[in-house]
Amino acid sequence: VSSDVTAREHVGNVTKPDLELPTPSSRLAVRHGLFKDPEEVQEMVRNALQSTPYNVTNYYKQTGIFQAIARTQTFELASLTLVIASSLWMAVEIDFNDAVMLHQADIGF
Repeated sequence: VSSDVTAREHVGNVTKPDLELPTPSSRLAVRHGLFKDPEEVQEMVRNALQSTPYNVTNYYKQTGIFQAIARTQTFELASLTLVIASSLWMAVEIDFNDAVMLHQADIGF
């Protein structure tokens, strides 16, 4: 048996390196606790509460017809309505369309 294998445990034909378990004093040195410092957590919460909320319109251009349309409440509601209607139609299509390929489906699908 060579010198590098002597520090290993033989299990059948497989050698497995010895695992060094940490001592209680080294575990305490590595572990910082379950929670962070309370002052640090309070500072993080304060910063999160004071920051401005995310609003995608902050990234829109300031001029032009399309940014004006995209900023309106009507456009937002129309977009949401289309997403909901599309989701409902997909549910109906999945439940009632038995065709494997689209060209084999009935006209309504």
